[in-house]
Amino acid sequence: MINLLQETDDSPHWFRLAGIAGVTLMIFESGMHMRFDKLGSVGSRACLIALIGTLLPLLGALLFAFCFGWDIYPDGVALGCALGPTSVGIALKLLMETKQLGTFYGQVISAAAFVDDVFSIFALIVLINLARGSISAWAIALPVLECC
Repeated sequence: MINLLQETDDSPHWFRLAGIAGVTLMIFESGMHMRFDKLGSVGSRACLIALIGTLLPLLGALLFAFCFGWDIYPDGVALGCALGPTSVGIALKLLMETKQLGTFYGQVISAAAFVDDVFSIFALIVLINLARGSISAWAIALPVLECC
């Protein structure tokens, strides 16, 4: 029997590699369909929607955890971080099928989904650092700098 949860220190598990490749391709595809000439006009709205799209699931999860008697931290925060990311791929697919991707609102939706995923990645970085017991600006910036 194969233990799918087993990880080795030598190399990442093939599920993790497949996941990283899939996310990379989705982000690449979202960038291909982004109209950068319209980005300036949709940027502020997209960032506001993305901020709401990140904070609302987090606050909802904290409220849910409180109502059910769970610990706010780590249970509520982890649940909120898990519910925060959007699916850029699904949003793009639906916008392409309805031929709305090139419209103003289609660009707002796709930019907001992309920015929401970036905000959610930062929330996950904060959660991981909280779980390790220490959080600092460097601990948040380091994963971002390693990607560049």
